[in-house]
Amino acid sequence: MTNWRLRCALAVLCSAQLLIVLDACSLSVALPSIQRDLGISDIDRVWITNAMTLAWGASLLLGGRIADISGRRRALHIGLLGFALSSLVAGTAQNELALIIGRVLQGVSAGLLTPSALALLSVLFIEPHARARALGIYGAVAAAGSMVGLVLGGALTEYASWRWCLLANVPLALVLAALSAKFLTESRSSGKTLYDHYGAATGTIGVALLALAVSQVGRSDAGAHPALVWLALISAVGFLIAFWHIEKRCKHPLLPPEIILDRGRGAALLTVFVLSLGVLPILLLTLFMQRVLLYSALATGVALVPVSVGIVISSAAAGELMQRMGPGRLAVSGLACAALGFALLARLTVSSSYLPDIFPAEVLISAGVGLALVPLCSAALLGIASDDVGVGSAAFLTTQQVGGCIGAALLNAVATGAAAMWLSQSAEPHSAATVMYAAAHGYDLAFIVGAGMACIAGVIAFVRLRPLDSAWTSTMATEVLI
Repeated sequence: MTNWRLRCALAVLCSAQLLIVLDACSLSVALPSIQRDLGISDIDRVWITNAMTLAWGASLLLGGRIADISGRRRALHIGLLGFALSSLVAGTAQNELALIIGRVLQGVSAGLLTPSALALLSVLFIEPHARARALGIYGAVAAAGSMVGLVLGGALTEYASWRWCLLANVPLALVLAALSAKFLTESRSSGKTLYDHYGAATGTIGVALLALAVSQVGRSDAGAHPALVWLALISAVGFLIAFWHIEKRCKHPLLPPEIILDRGRGAALLTVFVLSLGVLPILLLTLFMQRVLLYSALATGVALVPVSVGIVISSAAAGELMQRMGPGRLAVSGLACAALGFALLARLTVSSSYLPDIFPAEVLISAGVGLALVPLCSAALLGIASDDVGVGSAAFLTTQQVGGCIGAALLNAVATGAAAMWLSQSAEPHSAATVMYAAAHGYDLAFIVGAGMACIAGVIAFVRLRPLDSAWTSTMATEVLI
């Protein structure tokens, strides 16, 4: 393949990743408008984002294995077409159920699209330095896309409709599907020919039930059913245990056990999961700005731009710093920085201002996440066999997406439950001002939980990854996914 076609192929793959990021970030800014227009409750609003994230995370492993066996270009092409159709369904939804169905279909399409794109990039750029450069561009485009998505989502919501945050995906996905057929060559595994149907079923159901149970924690309205929460939680644990036993015994496992049993990869995946529980969802900060500080959708998008900028800068610096400090030490430093940023957010009140109160926290969180994710991703993807590159990429993406999905549900439940408790204990009338104070209290408690998750992730990285720093070489450090 010529250099020109390689550049075109890289542009297509980066654009496919950009499409998913734009959708997620633009819709997070539009969330209050969607909730208001469709009459969605506070406890259920998380499913506007989680419906896609959950389906995405639950289908990634199967999507990665389908890509390995059936062809990565074909899987990417089908994923793009499916994303266009599902975006049309979600963008024209007239009620909560139709929107959630569309979002679930978007997640399934993304579960096929994203591991295919990452696997194709790894196959196209074999030489370590070229691959590191390509992965750097891939990550930078995604981070820059989040910045564009925040502003674009705010502008579309304020001046047109939140529906255009979804409908804009349709022509973009169709154009990328046509370009993928022109510039990408087919790639598939040479040794994997069978699917792990039982593993796919138990893993998907287990993850879905776990997220469902977590999302209902703290619910106190008429839809609360504690017995069903416990049933979902116990069932989730059972399905996930069954999934692991199937993977250990299956000749063609969906998730080869050696991918996560390796000390470095397993520790990195666990750290990313815990980090995603509390740090990656920006849902609560978006809601705080619009519902407590009364920012417009556009102002909220602009106010969140420093998060994307900080991640781009810190990720670019992390590649060089990792070779000097080692992945474990760098990850611990980044996680400590992110925890401090969330601790600052926990001090927000109804009278807080952007520059003195929110901006410093955004800088710390974005710098910490960028510095932590680069070494964690490097450790999670290092040394995976070429036949398993699709499912290996999917394992990392699954860990991140499922952690973010459960984390968003958990933090939303904490914020909603704490606000309801504050109101029930308040002697003042439930005026608009009182409700705003209660909401601020709930969000602050959720930010404290986020800081705690970052601290726990830092402890895991310190104990499990930092001892491996001396074994890393500069060649290992080039295998970085931003």
